[in-house]
Amino acid sequence: MSRIYPAANSKTSPELVGECGRSSPSIFTVWKRSSMNLQGTDGFSVFDEHGQLAFRVDNYSRKIGGCGDLVLMDGAGNTLLTLAPEVLSMQRVWNAYEGDCTGGGRLFSVTKPWKFPTCLCLCLMSTFHGGVEPEVEAEVFMGDSRWPEYSVEGSFERRSCCVRKMSTGDVVAKISRKKVNPTVLLEEEVFSLVVQSGLDNGFIMGLIVVLDRICCGL
Repeated sequence: MSRIYPAANSKTSPELVGECGRSSPSIFTVWKRSSMNLQGTDGFSVFDEHGQLAFRVDNYSRKIGGCGDLVLMDGAGNTLLTLAPEVLSMQRVWNAYEGDCTGGGRLFSVTKPWKFPTCLCLCLMSTFHGGVEPEVEAEVFMGDSRWPEYSVEGSFERRSCCVRKMSTGDVVAKISRKKVNPTVLLEEEVFSLVVQSGLDNGFIMGLIVVLDRICCGL
C-alpha cells in the first residue's frame, strides 16, 4: 500500500475544533493491520501526522472468537493498556487496565448498550425528540463510575462515528474514512482519527480497539 499516514497539512474537522475550542487536535491514520505482518496475527498500526508509528496492537488472533485480552502498545512496544472482555457479559463489556496487568483498578469500561427494534426506536425518537437521534454504539464508563462519561455515536463499522462527552455534548474525537483526495476513499481497513487536544490519545485508541470487537460482530 502506498503512503497511508496523514499529510502534515491535513485539514482537521471544523466540528471538532469548533466544539472543543481547540485549534490543534491530534491527527492519526489507523491501519487495521498488525505491524508484525505475520500470518495468523491481527491488530492495528497507528501513525501520527508525521508518519511515525504511535500505537500498535500485535499478535492476537480471531481464531479464539474475539474473547482474549488485547494489549495496546506505543510505537516502541511499551504496554499502555490491557483490554479484557468481561466474563459472561451479555452486552459485550470490556474493561481497560493500565499496563500489562488486569489485577489493578479499572481505568475505564466500554459497554455495547441494548438495542430496541429499529421501527420502535424511530417511533419513540420522532415522538419525544421531534427527529431521529444518532445511534449510540457504545458507552464509556470511567473508573468504577456507574454513569457513562462518553458515548460513541454513528457507525464504527462504516468508519463514520464520533466520541461525545455526555456532560457537555462536545465531540472529543471523530473517526472517518481515509481520503486520498477529495473524491477517492481508501478501503475501510484504513481510516482517519482526530482527537481533541488535551485528551489522552491512548484512551481513545484503546476505545477504538474495543469498538472493533463489540461493533463489528466479532
